[in-house]
Amino acid sequence: MFQMVDFSRLFIAVSISEEVLDEAFNIALRIRRRLDYSSARISWVKKDNLHFTLKFIGETLSENIGTIVEALHEISASHQPFKIRIQDAGCFPNSTSPRVLWLGLTEGADEMKKLAADVENMMNLLEFTEEKRPFSPHLTIARIKAPGNTDFSKELEPLRGIGTDTCIIDHMTLFKSTLNPSGAVHYEIERIMLGKDPLTANR
Repeated sequence: MFQMVDFSRLFIAVSISEEVLDEAFNIALRIRRRLDYSSARISWVKKDNLHFTLKFIGETLSENIGTIVEALHEISASHQPFKIRIQDAGCFPNSTSPRVLWLGLTEGADEMKKLAADVENMMNLLEFTEEKRPFSPHLTIARIKAPGNTDFSKELEPLRGIGTDTCIIDHMTLFKSTLNPSGAVHYEIERIMLGKDPLTANR
């Protein structure tokens, strides 16, 4: 008898406080207002989908979710909560051939990189696909379908000094992402607190 195999599209991310999320989204709106009248074709990320991706896992057997969650709890015990500040905007891979618009960090980048490195190493041990690109902590605010003749460096320059207040990052989250015609919808599977995690406290 044919048996259906269940897959989930997974990623691991850091979410930010509601207050800082509002501020970051307002910066994205200011950038959008500058670019709405340009020749570029841009798809803007919804507010609820703004986060710092630590690791995109992709399509994974749902039966492996428990193993991933356990591994993330193990990582969390060696990382304390840390403070971030979001500021500055840029493009990946660069402003002349842009594909992604992002907001970056002026505080907390080193801690975010260490957390992402441990997540990457652990997922490699679990034999998930290795990320070849170096990790750069950022909020993706838009994806550029066609840049047209827009000078993104010029458009972003006036906004580079604008930032948010600080917030504390005290957890990471395993998300499931479902794609539909109106865009991706993210569902929280497990929230893993940083510091001495309850699941590892007695080990």
